[in-house]
Amino acid sequence: MRDGIVSDQTAVIDERGESSYQLLVPFIRFIEDNKILMKPLLRPNGDPQFQARLRSYMHAALFHRSPTVLFDETKALVPADYLVSYISSAHMGVIYEWLYSDRPDTAEDIARIIYTITFEGPLVAGGLRAH
Repeated sequence: MRDGIVSDQTAVIDERGESSYQLLVPFIRFIEDNKILMKPLLRPNGDPQFQARLRSYMHAALFHRSPTVLFDETKALVPADYLVSYISSAHMGVIYEWLYSDRPDTAEDIARIIYTITFEGPLVAGGLRAH
């Protein structure tokens, strides 16, 4: 871990606050409203072009679009493309599970779950490490 990176990341998380998951809700509602189309696109053997475009969109949103820029490529501990691939796969995996399991969770519930896993990490979200 490089000096200063933890405090820089913590500042970003603190600024975003608990209601930040609300930024994801319209995106997840869109997926829910278009469930019939999205299910085949998001599955593991779905449309690779769609998935590539989604990763490209996430890369721009996470690293280049102000004010939603979350990460600084110069401070990242891993290459940006790997980070974006990991995050997009994780987010789409949660959404995929929700769509295919026909769970009663709302778009807000899924946004909160994705937010928690992303910002707290899978070890904290899974109860293996204290918050």
